[in-house]
Amino acid sequence: MKFQPIAHSWVALHPEPKGVIQFIGGAFFGTFFPMFFYRSLLRGLFEDGYTIVVLPFNFTFDHYAEAGFLIKEQYEIMPELVRIAISYGYEYSTYLSDSNFAWLGHSIGCKYIALLEAFSALHSIDSPQKLKELIGKIIRETATKRDSPANLDRKIDNVFNDLSRLTNDLKLKRTEAKALIARYVERATNAKQSENLVTIISLFIKNQPSLLLAPVNTGLDSAIPKPLAAVLIN
Repeated sequence: MKFQPIAHSWVALHPEPKGVIQFIGGAFFGTFFPMFFYRSLLRGLFEDGYTIVVLPFNFTFDHYAEAGFLIKEQYEIMPELVRIAISYGYEYSTYLSDSNFAWLGHSIGCKYIALLEAFSALHSIDSPQKLKELIGKIIRETATKRDSPANLDRKIDNVFNDLSRLTNDLKLKRTEAKALIARYVERATNAKQSENLVTIISLFIKNQPSLLLAPVNTGLDSAIPKPLAAVLIN
């Protein structure tokens, strides 16, 4: 098992992959040298026949924004998996469908996957008005006493606009990824209409299985010393 950098991630390509596992580790261990700290786990998955993608996230308290970065990374990696696999003479057909990609998280990494699942559920609402109403319902139900009605309205607008921008970005990235993959397959096979072979259907992670190991889904008070957490929360 040998990792190589692709986009912002580290990838171990299996010669005959039966799937792709995208791994997000815990705080510190998932940010700095995750290939070392999780080597035993990742080696076992690789030996079971999976290509491994390790997604080292930035150490930040803005998990919402970081989850958006991680899903964009998937569309950066997909074409590169095909290109490199072809150049190595490896099997690459597994990478032509997003349904062959799965997610594995540990500790705070599970929170990112949970956020991506939430984005997937929100994206499935086809009416912008219904989507905004649901976002408003969630935000109001989780509001604190310090949140004024005007502040809540701003939060609702911000979340709705952020999700809309992220969705539009992913649509562009999906289109670009499909075109790149088709180009690489065409070059390798001299076949036309290769884009029809590429089935990147969903945005976000809908229809991609996920597994959460010892999930942590808490606030700042579990990430940093409590006196400092209280100051930052305020």
